[in-house]
Amino acid sequence: AGGHGFYRGRYSDELMSGLKQSLQRILSSVERFGLINDTWAATVAGLTPLSEYLNLLDLLRDESDINVWTTVIGSAHHLNRILDEAQRTDLQERLRAVFAPAVERIGWSVRDGESELESQLRGDLIAVLGTVAADKGCQAQARDLYSQYERNANAVDRNLVPALISIVAHTGTPADYEKFYGKFKNAQTPQEEQRYLFALAGFRQPDLIERTCRLTVNGEPVNERAGVALRGVQAQRLE
Repeated sequence: AGGHGFYRGRYSDELMSGLKQSLQRILSSVERFGLINDTWAATVAGLTPLSEYLNLLDLLRDESDINVWTTVIGSAHHLNRILDEAQRTDLQERLRAVFAPAVERIGWSVRDGESELESQLRGDLIAVLGTVAADKGCQAQARDLYSQYERNANAVDRNLVPALISIVAHTGTPADYEKFYGKFKNAQTPQEEQRYLFALAGFRQPDLIERTCRLTVNGEPVNERAGVALRGVQAQRLE
């Protein structure tokens, strides 16, 4: 109770069943975070079946806490890297069932009176729906909004921009890569330079991945940024 403590918990089937029933109704956000985080840790350790963890995620479609979602999103990226192609297709379907309702609920634009954390959560949810979950509708809408952003930077909420860029890169063509490379080279601010450098690491075609790897060793980005970009390349699944 309360979710405080420096420890991991593993739950019996009976206890887990009770916790699932009260997940959104009784448990606090801290307690929900602890439950998701502990169950994911047990899954990684091989103590809990992956199916049990995914079944728990199915109950989070109405979740509103960014810390809970951060754990879920991190686990989705981890699974995307380690599963084979057939398993990944099944995972994408499961993730779309979780993230699509959450995105529909929070929407694509800022609402009156919403907090900064809600705005940040919108970007996080849309990013994972359009990349790891490979939702075609999300990808198309992200491209449309990115085009609007190119024409008018104030047309899109600033917390949504990184998500749009990551989705365009994830689904990107060689022409998109050239555009992003140009934006990296001609960036007006350090933030913009870093954003587009990291986006280059999100392209998945083998030839573009090789080009990004060469970019990181030829001295164009400074050393610490080159290292981060290289880690981004390593996290990619080839298209």
